[in-house]
This record gives sequence, C-alpha cells and structure tokens, in this order.
Amino acid sequence: MIERLRKGHVAGLAGLLLLMPVPGLAQDGATLLEENCAGCHEADAAGVLSRIGGQRKTPEGWLMTIVRMRIFHGMEIEPAVQSQLVHYLSDTQGLAPSEAEGYRYILEREPAVVENVEAPLGEMCSRCHSSARYALQRRTQEEWALHIDFHVGQWPTLEYQALGRDREWLKLAREEVVPLLAEKYPLESEAWSSWLEAQKPEATGSWVFATRLPDKGEAYGNLEVSGDSQPYAVSGTLKTAGGEELAVSGKLNVYTGYEWRANLDIGGTAYRQVLAISEDGDTLSGRQFLHAEDSLGSTFRAARAGVKPAVVGVVPSTVPAGASA
Repeated sequence: MIERLRKGHVAGLAGLLLLMPVPGLAQDGATLLEENCAGCHEADAAGVLSRIGGQRKTPEGWLMTIVRMRIFHGMEIEPAVQSQLVHYLSDTQGLAPSEAEGYRYILEREPAVVENVEAPLGEMCSRCHSSARYALQRRTQEEWALHIDFHVGQWPTLEYQALGRDREWLKLAREEVVPLLAEKYPLESEAWSSWLEAQKPEATGSWVFATRLPDKGEAYGNLEVSGDSQPYAVSGTLKTAGGEELAVSGKLNVYTGYEWRANLDIGGTAYRQVLAISEDGDTLSGRQFLHAEDSLGSTFRAARAGVKPAVVGVVPSTVPAGASA
C-alpha cells in the first residue's frame, strides 16, 4: 500500500476524496479524530490535539496530511474512516470561500497558470512549491515554525540546493519567512469565523451547465443531484454543439460547505469535477477534466435551475457568417 501511494503521489488524491459514504459525520468526527490521531498527537488542557489544532487546510490538504502519516509513520486507517476524517477536518478546520479564492487553480488542476511570487516567499518556498500550496493553508506562527523544521528534517539537502546554499537559509526561514507566513496566512480570521456561522448552500437540486469536452468541444446540459447523505447521486444529460447527446451519472461529495468534488461518467468516459458552490448557492464554477489526464478539460459553469435568470454559456459560442444555429 505504501509503495502504491508513493507511485500515485498527489495526482490521484482528488479521486480518493470521493465515493466513500460518510454516515453520522457531525456526531462521529471528533471521536474518530481522537481514536486515530491521539496516539501520536497529545491533547492540551482543552482537548485540542497538538499540531492538528493549529492548522486549517483544503480537503486535498487534509488528505495529503493523512496520506503522509501513512507513508512516513506507518499509520493504519480504514478508507472509510479516512474519508470521514477528511470531511470532519475540512468542515471544522477548512478555508472560507474568500480564503481559497485566487488559488483555486491548483485544486482544479489548471495546467496553464504562471505564478509571479515576490521575495522572500518566491525564493524560499516557491522554488519547490506552487505558491498556492502554502497559500491554501492557515497556521499559527508556532505551526509555521514547526513546518520549517519538518522540511529541514525530512529534506536536509534543501539548504544545499540552488537558492539555499547562497544564503543562511534556515536563519532566514525562521526569522523572516515564518513571521511573514503567519501574518499572510494566520490560523484565525474573520472570514473563517463568519463562514463557520453562515448558512451553507445546498448541493442537491437541479443545475444547468455549460462546458467543453476533449474531442467534442462545446457542450451544455443539466445535472440532478439527489440524496439524503454523502456521497450524493448525480445524473443528467449533456449535449454537444454537434448535436450528440450523452448520459451523465456519478457521485458527489461536498466539503467545507461549498467544495464540490464529483466523479462522473459522461457517455462512457470518466471525468472529475473540482468546483465551488457560490455562497448564495445559486451558481457553480470550477473545472471538469478527464479522470485519466487532468490537463484535458475545461471550465465548468452552472446555475441552479428555477431560481433566477442566468447565463452560464452560449453553445455554440460562434456561428460562421451566413449560417444559423
């Protein structure tokens, strides 16, 4: 199992977020965290587990953490329990919609993004990571410092690589980068506090969408999301600009109240969706791509049917002069 995880690395993590049922999540999440994590993470006087309590992340971020515990520390956990923990941590220690905004391209596997990161983060962090990797995390200053120590302990050669050996890397990381990260990406924020208290949008119901499919071009259609518990069932119909009609079916999980992750079958081809539900619950946006090749995909925009007029796309988007459609 460990070897398979190493080979799959991060590319397959989005798929692992899906398909597992999540019964009794609100009731059992804290218990599952205690049962599976307290053996290594000590609880403080308030019952908050060390390291875990000082972080907030996306669903993919929390899944990567659990997978790292499995690979590095031999943690044993059932797939269904892992799924429940990712849900629980994402819902209670996730990112608000406004905090994830601007960095969704890494979640959506957008292949055509060029980052421009200013020093010192560009030199100290982005020489190895996408800036979105750390911008989609929130930590206390103590946690950011421990994160630096973890990097040095796990990858000791980083001080001898380019942009490391020409400076006092560890000193700069501790004295300059840690305070900067704690200021830019703090654990506590008004955005997150407000989102925890906010009424979360519903994923279930009818949606009208527009997108593009590899080899088939522009397309539109409808989705019906149903079910009383996650994963929700997804069904619908997609029509291409050329007139072909394809059946849509699959399953959906929603994290942090708005993070939409679905695995779909569209006309016999497997797709993934990484989308965000708007805070008012009326629209969906993000990216849909081939399950086997995430670079092959397109933007996906949808509006809830029967709510208010909205344009999600025009299919076909262009018509040759003299023609009609």
